Amino acid sequence: EDKLLTMQVLLKCADVSHPARPLRIHKRWSDLISEEFYSQGDLEREQGLPVSPLCDRMDANLPRSQRGFIDFVCRPCFVPF
Repeated sequence: EDKLLTMQVLLKCADVSHPARPLRIHKRWSDLISEEFYSQGDLEREQGLPVSPLCDRMDANLPRSQRGFIDFVCRPCFVPF
């Protein structure tokens, strides 16, 4: 059970680690992920649904969203280590 949890935590850390990479790599991943989110928001808007947080290209602010991602998703994954 501990082994499985450890593997799950390590996989999560690997998944969200791009902010710890060199800036050009982090920027590329951020751009790709943002475009994926914006595409989702475009579909939601087309279907008359509320646009999900971070998915509205009309209200995009990549630096603000990345700061939130780092503060609330990445940092809690790595602080215990």
